[in-house]
Amino acid sequence: MAMWQNVKWARKMSNSVERETGGNKPLRIGVLASGNGSNLQALIDRSADGTLPAEVSCVISNNASAFALERARRHGIPALHL
Repeated sequence: MAMWQNVKWARKMSNSVERETGGNKPLRIGVLASGNGSNLQALIDRSADGTLPAEVSCVISNNASAFALERARRHGIPALHL
């Protein structure tokens, strides 16, 4: 996904999350991943910079070697392989 698409997607998600939570608190989300985790990284980055009022609370993968699990661990997010 091109960077501009990630930004556009993050803005759309941000608006949706604010409607769902009333803008009062960040939404806690779990991420399912099986590969590199580039979309996970986009969520982590947007959460960190305040663009997305949500926090990634866990990452779950069916692939023990998925780099997404390592990305999660590097950011202190619980990561689990099933």
